[in-house]
Amino acid sequence: MFFSLQVRLLKRGLELLEVGGRIVYSTCSLNPVEDEAVLCTVLTQMKGLCCLLAKFIFVYFECTSVIFYLVSFCIVLT
Repeated sequence: MFFSLQVRLLKRGLELLEVGGRIVYSTCSLNPVEDEAVLCTVLTQMKGLCCLLAKFIFVYFECTSVIFYLVSFCIVLT
């Protein structure tokens, strides 16, 4: 359900970028369906019009033993 929405949102964001523009796709999940699968789908559908610059994983620990993840991908329109 969220996969197709995330793909559409990311593709629309890339369509609005100027050449050389960058977009950061970020989730708070380590689920590959929400991260890498969305990215691979969009990069494949955009057929070389954009490329992945970097992947960042941030981990934040709270004293309540709750762990927060933030996964970010930086994409540039070529």
